[in-house]
Amino acid sequence: MRVEVPAEEVDKQLELVTQKYRKSVKMPGFRAGKVPTHILMRNYETGIADTAKDEILEAAYREGSRVHNVRVLRVLNVESEALRRGQPAQLTLTVEAYPQFTLPTGYKGMKLRRDMSVVTDDDMARALAMLRDRQAQYKDLDRPLQSGDIAVLSFKAEVEGVSFEQLTALAPMLAEKKDFYVLITPDAYLPGFTDPLVGASVGEKRTVQLALPMELTAEELRGKAATYEVEINGIKEKVLPEADDELAKIYGAEDLDQLLRGIRSDLEREKASKQRQSIHEQLRSGLEALVPMELPEGLLADQTRNEVYEIVNENYRRGIPKEVVDAQKDEIYKHAHRRAQQVLKVEFLIQEISRTESIKVSEQELLNQIRALSAEWNMSIEKTVKRLRENNKMEELQRNILHHKVMSFLELNAVVEEVYLGTPGSEPTPVSPA
Repeated sequence: MRVEVPAEEVDKQLELVTQKYRKSVKMPGFRAGKVPTHILMRNYETGIADTAKDEILEAAYREGSRVHNVRVLRVLNVESEALRRGQPAQLTLTVEAYPQFTLPTGYKGMKLRRDMSVVTDDDMARALAMLRDRQAQYKDLDRPLQSGDIAVLSFKAEVEGVSFEQLTALAPMLAEKKDFYVLITPDAYLPGFTDPLVGASVGEKRTVQLALPMELTAEELRGKAATYEVEINGIKEKVLPEADDELAKIYGAEDLDQLLRGIRSDLEREKASKQRQSIHEQLRSGLEALVPMELPEGLLADQTRNEVYEIVNENYRRGIPKEVVDAQKDEIYKHAHRRAQQVLKVEFLIQEISRTESIKVSEQELLNQIRALSAEWNMSIEKTVKRLRENNKMEELQRNILHHKVMSFLELNAVVEEVYLGTPGSEPTPVSPA
């Protein structure tokens, strides 16, 4: 956008900023607010001109948006000459605009499915089994290895006479291990790996030959013949504690009944959380399907980079080696780009719905969220506010609150089918706008 600011407006802004400087600066020999203009200009000319330029830029940006009928998302670049009294200012702004679209009425009445699952006896049994498993003891056995035992193994492998390292860096877990615990079942670790070990004793070595699965990440290994030289270091039996009051006390409960009540409460909260996540994901999918939208290229590129960063770091947190992540960079980028498109499109639609429906974030709602963060971070409200502002997170916090309010509005105005899992006709159906 090219904008010309009249000389009168330039002079006006320069004079306003000069007056502000006059009131705030202190100079020897002059009373507050009485420093002559020529002395102010001699000492603060650059600062005055820069501040006035910012004010003029803000006005020019608003005027340019009005004249060109463009909703500016962000200013990417500004070209202008230094301000001079008595002369007009020429500014060229390179901006990124909000996407142009007409909000359809379909955002009200979207068809959603709410899974009304309840905590079952099987859910309780699985959760209790997990708690018992965490306290399992491993007892050494003085006999040959049998199905169902835990084998403690060391191994080194080759693929068709060549070491794994020479073929790929993507499968270090398959190449060599020491003191590796494996449950002796048919499909444990790799299909066909454990069967040849049954009957072996501690200290015994065996050779295992198998075909590597076709599902491996490393294409170089798929379906290849592998040879494993395995040594049995130990044979153990997994011993689980009884589900009794003693187990309950380990987890901070007075007795087994209290532990079971806690398990049920946790499972109910987990199911409620999954239900909310499902509803919100359906709403996002429904919003995305409402209207075609051409997204700002620069913003899309920035959001894609953010999504890539999140995916890569999540993989690292899960312990996936850098080599594996690098090998999947194309797939990661495609997924990140697709995710960025959805995030931005939904965000623009939510902003437009909030404008249309006059949904706003109140000061009390913002304060409540700040208080919650203050408690979470164990710091005062003042320090929490300071931290948010220093990290430029206050606007993001308001945006998140608004997002939640709009999603709640959409859910309230949706057509929701409640489906009880495990009943006939409960198969998932795709969400669609009304």
